[in-house]
Amino acid sequence: MRKLEKSAINPGPGFLGFKGRQAIQAVLKAVLAAVFLASIFLAQGCATVRGPSPAELSDSGQAMDLARSLWERGREIPSFAARGGLNLIEGRTTRFVKFELLAIKPDKVVLTLIDPLGRPAFKAVSDGSRLVALDYGSQAAAVGLATASNIRRVLPVGLSLDTLLSILSDALILRPDRAAAALGSEGHIKTLLLSTIDPDGETLWSVTLAPGEGYPLVTGVSIKAQAGRPSLDVTYGTFKSVAVDGSEPLTRQFPHLVDAALGDGRRLTVRYEEVRLGVAIPLELFEAPVPEGFRVDSL
Repeated sequence: MRKLEKSAINPGPGFLGFKGRQAIQAVLKAVLAAVFLASIFLAQGCATVRGPSPAELSDSGQAMDLARSLWERGREIPSFAARGGLNLIEGRTTRFVKFELLAIKPDKVVLTLIDPLGRPAFKAVSDGSRLVALDYGSQAAAVGLATASNIRRVLPVGLSLDTLLSILSDALILRPDRAAAALGSEGHIKTLLLSTIDPDGETLWSVTLAPGEGYPLVTGVSIKAQAGRPSLDVTYGTFKSVAVDGSEPLTRQFPHLVDAALGDGRRLTVRYEEVRLGVAIPLELFEAPVPEGFRVDSL
C-alpha cells in the first residue's frame, strides 16, 4: 500500500465559501450529523426505502447471504481518506465549509473542518482508545475514552464508533446479525433490511439495490430510528472509479456527490474532491495532543 504522507492531506489556503468563524459554527452540528453518511455503500439514487419489516429479519437465507457479502466486501478496504466541500442548505441560505476525513477500520478516525484560511476550525480524533475534540475558535478541548457515550457528547449522532466507521467506509464493519429482503420484478433483491449489533444495541439499515456489473449496486441507504437514535436518509451520485491502494487493479465505483436530508428541513450536500481507498495512513495522525493554551474538559 502506498503511504499517505502528512502533506497529502493538508489543503492549500483559500477556497470559496463564507468567511469567518460564524460560518464554521453554523454548519458544524449539521456537518457532523451527516458527513458520516458520505460513504457507507457504493451507491446512488433515492434513499427512501420501502420493503421488509423488522419482523421478517432472519439469520439465514438469501437476504442474509447478501448482507454477509456486503460485510465481506467492506473488509477488502481497511482504510479511507477524503477531502472536499460541504454545503448546508437551510431555506434560502447556503453555507460552505471544507473538510478532511481519515479512517482506519475498525476504530481510528480523524474529522477536520477547515476555515477559509486553510486552518483547522474543529477536529474530532480517535486512536481507538482515546477521544479528543478540539474547537480551535474557542480554544477548548474535550478529552476522554473513545466510548459510545463519549462520542455522543462531542458529535451529534447517536451511533457507536464502529457504526460511525461503517458509515465512513464503503460497507459494514460490524458483522450483520439478521436480514430480510424484498424482490423486484426480475427476481433480484430490491430492498435489503439488515441489523447490526453494537455495544448500544441494534441498528437497522434499509438498503435499496439495483443490478450492477458483477455485484449489486446500492441505490439508497436509510438508518431507522431506534432507541433515540437518528433517522437519516441519503442519496448518492457522480460516481467515479477509485483504485484501491495496494490492490491494483481492484477499483470501486465511489460516489463523489452525497445529498443528505437532515430531517428538520435542512439539507447537506457533500462533494468529494479527492478520495483514496485502502491507503496506508500513518498512525501518528490519530494522535491529538491538546494545543497549548486550550481549556481542557474531561468527558
